[in-house]
Amino acid sequence: MTIIMKTKRFRGILAAVLAIALAGVLAWPAVMSAQLRQSGQPGYYYFFQVQNEYEEPFTTDGFVACSIYSREDNGATRFWTHSAASLANSTAQAGPLYSNTNGIIHWYSGTTNPVSVVCYTKGGDAGRKVRMSIRDHKIRIVTSGADKVIRFPFSTNTAPTGSGIYIPEGATVLGVALQIATPGATVAHVDVGFGGNHAFGLRNALADRLQAGPNTMTAAAGFNTYMPPSGAAGATWVNGGIQSVPAVAHYGILLRHLNAGLAAASFYNGGAMVHTTGGLEVTYTTSNVAGLGGHIYVFFRVLHVGSTVHGPGY
Repeated sequence: MTIIMKTKRFRGILAAVLAIALAGVLAWPAVMSAQLRQSGQPGYYYFFQVQNEYEEPFTTDGFVACSIYSREDNGATRFWTHSAASLANSTAQAGPLYSNTNGIIHWYSGTTNPVSVVCYTKGGDAGRKVRMSIRDHKIRIVTSGADKVIRFPFSTNTAPTGSGIYIPEGATVLGVALQIATPGATVAHVDVGFGGNHAFGLRNALADRLQAGPNTMTAAAGFNTYMPPSGAAGATWVNGGIQSVPAVAHYGILLRHLNAGLAAASFYNGGAMVHTTGGLEVTYTTSNVAGLGGHIYVFFRVLHVGSTVHGPGY
């Protein structure tokens, strides 16, 4: 009798374990044959789940944005991804891919070559994997650090445009950088600021007229920050990009702090603390130059839990 009861108990435990395992499998995308192409289609299916350090997926829709690159070396080229197995040009995706409510990033490719992946969350955390194979299905992003960076794409918009990303109350913004993917035909500028109807709601709160190429030789892509190049003002930077003419005026209005102790009064970047309950949405504005595009990075440090009461937040 005791043996029969133990057997039934074991079967119950086994059934529960199998049910949990099955639920885990169902959480993955319906297409599990990640190494195979669909019948009659040229596309290979890639997918991975973005998790935090506790192995929990990010479940807010669009909370993680990932870029896929074709190789692992510095200056890697963008890897063209597709939303359908047919690989039709109309479905080609050159911009970032966004996670769904299961924390899944997925796409189709014409090859099974390894790719390099970099991901940024709306909470300011980031992760990367070099040479991800088609058989890899997980990227982990640590969220417990105080130093944060957000990244979001920009294009030609002559009016302040919201990013949908909020810097939380108690965070101190430290700097801004541009990654110029497609310079316009003529020199353009980008302002980075805060939205909202309050004293901090300035279109140039964080960056004032950062130059977004092209240089005098070629309209190549590159990075741009407040920092001046090592050569003459406006000299070209790595990969043909161009820095703004070195001037403290490129610091955003909220970052400029007067140093009156020098022989000639000057400004320096002293950081800007977000004091508003619920945080502030980051915005950008560009010159009216067609074809302009890339990514904006904002660096900040969180001094408490960083929760927000509106917007995507944390």
